[in-house]
Amino acid sequence: MKTFILLAYFLFLSVAFASEKTYCLEQKDVSNGQFGSIGCHNSFHHYNDNAVNRYYSYQKAMAKRNVRVSTFNVYQAGSSKTEFKDYSIIATIMNNWDLIGAVELVSNTGENRRHNDSIYEAIELLRENPRLSSKEKNRRISFLKSQYALPGYLKILKELRKLDPSWALLLTPRADGSRNATVKELAGYFYRAKLVKPISNEYCENFVSNKNSYACYVNFDENFYGRNVSSLLSRLPFIGSFRSGRFDFSLVLTHTVYSPTSDDAFKKRILREAFNVEDHTDLGFGVTSQTYHRFSEMKHLLNFVQLYKNSFKEDDVIIMGDMNLNSDELFWSEMLSDFGDMSLKVKEMTSLSRGLERAGDLTHGLSNNYDHFLFDDKTTFQCAGKNNFKAFNFMNNSIRHMINKKYLIRGEEVRDNSTYDYLISKSGKSKVQTLRRYYKDTIESMYTVSRGEIVKRFSSATEKVEDLDRKIFFPQLFKKSYYRYFKEVVSDHLPIYMNCSNTYDQD
Repeated sequence: MKTFILLAYFLFLSVAFASEKTYCLEQKDVSNGQFGSIGCHNSFHHYNDNAVNRYYSYQKAMAKRNVRVSTFNVYQAGSSKTEFKDYSIIATIMNNWDLIGAVELVSNTGENRRHNDSIYEAIELLRENPRLSSKEKNRRISFLKSQYALPGYLKILKELRKLDPSWALLLTPRADGSRNATVKELAGYFYRAKLVKPISNEYCENFVSNKNSYACYVNFDENFYGRNVSSLLSRLPFIGSFRSGRFDFSLVLTHTVYSPTSDDAFKKRILREAFNVEDHTDLGFGVTSQTYHRFSEMKHLLNFVQLYKNSFKEDDVIIMGDMNLNSDELFWSEMLSDFGDMSLKVKEMTSLSRGLERAGDLTHGLSNNYDHFLFDDKTTFQCAGKNNFKAFNFMNNSIRHMINKKYLIRGEEVRDNSTYDYLISKSGKSKVQTLRRYYKDTIESMYTVSRGEIVKRFSSATEKVEDLDRKIFFPQLFKKSYYRYFKEVVSDHLPIYMNCSNTYDQD
C-alpha cells in the first residue's frame, strides 16, 4: 500500500512537471523571439537565456560599483483575479534594480489555459494541413500566435525588455503550493544581463541536476537535508546563484505559508520536525496559532542555509521574499540566536491596506511588515549597512503620479449622507470613459478557436467592463477601499531593495 501511494505521488509530480515544461515549450514556439532564446530545463525555465552572451560586461558592472537587488510579491501576476494589472507600470518599478526575486507569479490556468490549448492545437493542425499554401498557412498561424495568452511573468518580461533588452528570467520549473491551495505559484529571478549573470549553483548541480544548474527548488530531502520534510513547506524555496563584477552570491527566494493547517496531526508533525515540540505554546511567548507554521518553515530554511554554507564554498547567501512575519515578532531573536549573525533587515511596512483608516487612524495604505532580506552581515558585508534596506513605496513617490494620472478618478469628499464618501472628479469621468472604451476594444479584438473555427473569444465585453468598474473605479469612492486600486494595478505588497558592492569578494 505504501509503495502504491509513493508511486501515485511521483506520478502526480511528473504530470505537473511535464505540464509546466509543455507550457514553456509552447511559449518558445509562439513567442517568435520576443523573449530571446528560451531554455526549458528540468530545474528551471530560462527566458532570454542568451542575454549574458550578448550583453554582459564586466567593465560596466564594475563601473556601477554595486548591484541593486530587490524582492517583490507581485500578487498573483497572471491570475484571472488580477486581470487589470498594468504591466508597464510594474516593469517601470522593477527597472530600478538589477536583480529581482519575484513571488506569486502564476501560470495560465482555467479559461486562459483552455484558450491556449485550443490556439496551439489549431496551430499544429494548420502546420499539417496539405491543402493550404505556405503563405496562407503562415498568415493564419501568425494570427493565432498573436492571440496566445501570455502568462503574467512573460508580460512583465516583455515590458522590462522594452526598457532594457538585456532583461532575462529564471523561472521555477513547476507551480507549487500547500495541500489546500486554490492557486499554485511560480517564483523567479528577473535579472539585467548586462550587469548580472547567473552562475552554477553547487547545490543544484550536485543534488538536483548535473547540468544547467543556475537555479532549482530546494528539496528538503534525505540526500542533503538528512530527512525529508518537503511536504511540510507550503511552497519550496527557489535558490539561484549570480555574479556581478567580482561579487558572487546565492539567493534563496521564499514565500512562506500564510494560513496554518487545521489538521492537528499535521500541526504536531510540523512543530516536531522544526522545533521538537508538539504544541506551539511549548515554544514560549512570541509564537501564536497563526505564526507557528511560518516560523517552522523559516527554521528549516535557516537550517538549509547553514548546511549550504558548510557544504560549499559560498558564504554570501541571502534569504529573501515574503515571509508573512513582522520583524517585531518576539520569537525571531530566539530562533536566530542559533544561527550566528543572521539578522532580519527590513522593518518598514510592506503590505498594502485597502482602507483609508483603521481604528480611527490613517493607514497611509500600509499594514504589515512581511517582506525581508535575511543574511549574515559579517560574511555578506557587501550588502551590509544600517540604511541600506528599504521598501519602495509606489503609493508615495513618482510611480504614484504615474498610476494616478491614468487611474485616479476620485474627487471631492462628500459631506452629506450620500451613498459614496467621494465624488468622481471631472477628469475622473473622462478617464473612466477612456479606459472603458480601451478595455472594450481590447476584449473585442480577442479571438479563440472553438470546434475548429476562429471565433470571438468573449461573446460580450459588457461583463468585463463591469469588472473594471467594480475593481478599479467604484472602490475609490469609499474610505473602506480607498487604496484598493493600487493593489489591482500593481500589487498588494511593496517591493523591498538594497545595494550590494560588487567590486570585491572574499569567498
